[in-house]
Amino acid sequence: MKIIIAGLLIMFISGCTKFPRTINIYNFQHFTLLDTIYQEPATYRQYDKDDGGYPIYYIGKIQDTIGIGDRYLPWKNKLPKDRLWDTSVRFFSPEKMTMHVDTSVKTCIEGTYGNDRDSILNTHAYLLCIHNVSDTALWLGKDLSLAYLYREVQNKRGIWVKIEKMPSEMDICGTSQRYVILNPDEIILAKVIRYKGDIPAKCRLVMKRFNQIVYSNVFVDQVERSLLD
Repeated sequence: MKIIIAGLLIMFISGCTKFPRTINIYNFQHFTLLDTIYQEPATYRQYDKDDGGYPIYYIGKIQDTIGIGDRYLPWKNKLPKDRLWDTSVRFFSPEKMTMHVDTSVKTCIEGTYGNDRDSILNTHAYLLCIHNVSDTALWLGKDLSLAYLYREVQNKRGIWVKIEKMPSEMDICGTSQRYVILNPDEIILAKVIRYKGDIPAKCRLVMKRFNQIVYSNVFVDQVERSLLD
């Protein structure tokens, strides 16, 4: 009943906005996801090795029902106070954190363009779930697109190759960004952009800072053929 009421409420609000939206419902083992996306047709992003970023849509406890809509923005979403120098906060590691890309969730990353923000650009995406399985808070960087996360593909020789930059490697002003702190047993729901491609390949996400490395599950997505050479 809660899911139905929440869905109807979002549909009512969406109908009153400039850009109509729709709700996709996904049932997982521990929660139900209400994913509100724009109804505009989605496209695949043109691959660019200097591109990257995995926008966050939710940070918090696992609940029976979790609703996501617009991505988190520094000037819009309030996060816990910065705890970088708190002795209880630790850096991420594979023993403390898991990452899972769910290709069953066919979602979109939204964007607006035009002089008056009068158009919506929808890009195909998958869902990424990051889970803090430790008993300490984890620091994941200073960026709401996950500063230390990037994608690798497995080439024809079976070697994993980095194909995009991390946000921390880009020339981006971080003044307004927030430290991303993931408390024990909390999750982050982010989205994985899907590029234009002409061949399926094995992919994985990597979160890396110095010698701290966490890998996601391996998933298959389309990529440019040249990336496998």
